[in-house]
Amino acid sequence: MDRYAKDPKSKGQISQMKSMLPLFIKHAFWDTQPVMRMGISVPENKLDYTIEKKEVKDIKTTPYPLPEGFYWSVVDLANEGELSEVFDLLKDNYIEDSTKSFRYKIEARFLKWALTPPGYVKDWILGVRINKSKKLVGFISGVPSKIVVDGMDVNMARVSYLCVHSKLRTKRMAPVLIKEITRRINLKDVWQGIYATGIRVPSPVSESSYYIRYLDLKKLEEIKLITIPPKSSSKRHAKMHKLPEVTIPDNFRKMVKKDAPQIQSLLESYLKKYAIFPKFSLAEVKHLFTPKEEVVDSYVLESTISPTEKKITDFISFYTVKCFVLQHAIIKEYKAAYLFYYATDKIGELMKMVLKIAQTSGHEAFYCLNIMENSKFFEELKFGMGTTPMMYYLYNFATNPIDSKELGIVVLQSFSSTIQH
Repeated sequence: MDRYAKDPKSKGQISQMKSMLPLFIKHAFWDTQPVMRMGISVPENKLDYTIEKKEVKDIKTTPYPLPEGFYWSVVDLANEGELSEVFDLLKDNYIEDSTKSFRYKIEARFLKWALTPPGYVKDWILGVRINKSKKLVGFISGVPSKIVVDGMDVNMARVSYLCVHSKLRTKRMAPVLIKEITRRINLKDVWQGIYATGIRVPSPVSESSYYIRYLDLKKLEEIKLITIPPKSSSKRHAKMHKLPEVTIPDNFRKMVKKDAPQIQSLLESYLKKYAIFPKFSLAEVKHLFTPKEEVVDSYVLESTISPTEKKITDFISFYTVKCFVLQHAIIKEYKAAYLFYYATDKIGELMKMVLKIAQTSGHEAFYCLNIMENSKFFEELKFGMGTTPMMYYLYNFATNPIDSKELGIVVLQSFSSTIQH
C-alpha cells in the first residue's frame, strides 16, 4: 500500500475510491426513498421517468410525528421576527468547514430573496420548535420551480437549507424533516425535487467542484482560508494573483427591472443547450436578478441599434454570501461572491469585468462551480479548485448521470457540507 501511496496519481485514485464508498453502503433513510441507485442505467426510450408513482389521494394528510417535546411550525418569512429566528438557527448550526474555522452567514435578506420568489408556497417553509420555549431548532425549505430535464418540462421543488440544531442531531430529525417537506410538496401535486450538497448519498445525477478566485489575498491569508505555497512568499503570491487589467465600457451596466423581458429571452435561449436547466417566468427574472444590495448583482452588455434604441446582448449575475471567521481574534467575517446565471458567448470577457466589480465592492473571494461554460475561464483568470465536491441530486426522477458541463442550473446548498478552501 505504501508503494501506491507515494504515487500522486494512485493517491488521487484511492481518494476517489474512498469518496465513492458511501454509494455502496446501506443507508437507513435514503434506501427507502425514490432516488437513483448506483449502477442502474435508464433506457434512452423510457417514457415515464417517475421512480415512484403516486397521486395526491395517496398522501397522508397528517404530519409525520416528531420526537416528544417538539412540534411543526410553518415559518412566515414576511414576519421579521420569524425571519430573524431562521437566521439565528443557521448562524449557529449551518455549514462550517472541517476545521471549524468558518461558518456560512446566511443573512435574513438573502433568505427572503432565495426562499420567497413569486409563487412560493408558505407551507413549504418549515420549522421545528420546542414545545416549552417555542425556540426554532430545525428548518427546511422548498421552492416550486419549472426544471427542464432531458427535454421534458418538470414541475419540481428546489429543496434547501436543511438545518438541525447541533445539540439535537442524535434525535435523527433530518430524515423526518425531509419526509415532512416531501409530504407537503406532494400534497400540491408536485412529485420531483432537486437539491445539492457536498455529502455523497445515493445517487448524484452529477458531480461538480467549486473553483475559487482570490480577490484579497492578504485577508484570506490572515484568516488562514488560504496558505502560501512552499518556496513562495506573500508578495510573490499577491503578484501572481493580481487581477488582469480591464476597462469596463459604458455599455456594460447594472441591470434595472425594465431589462427583465430581454434577460428572460436571453436566458431561455442560452440555457436550453444544457441537459438540466430552469425555465424562469418574467416575475422570477425580476425577483431573482434585479440587484439587491449585498444579495445579488446583475449586469448587462448592450449594443446601440439606433440613436433611440438599445438592445441587451449579454447578461451575467452573482450573489453574495458572507462567512463567519471563528478562530481569529479580530477579523470576524469575510465576504464572497458566487457566480449565478449568465447568458453570453463571451463569458471570459464578462468575468474579467465582474471580478473587478466584485473586488471593488469589497468581496474577498469569488467562487463558481465547474458547470455550464465556467471552465473556459478558470486557467486564464487563475481560479483554483476547491476542496470538496458538490453533488446534484434529483428526487423521484430516473435519468442517467451527466457531466457537470451539462448542468445549466445553480442550486443553493441543501444539506450540511463544508466551506470551500
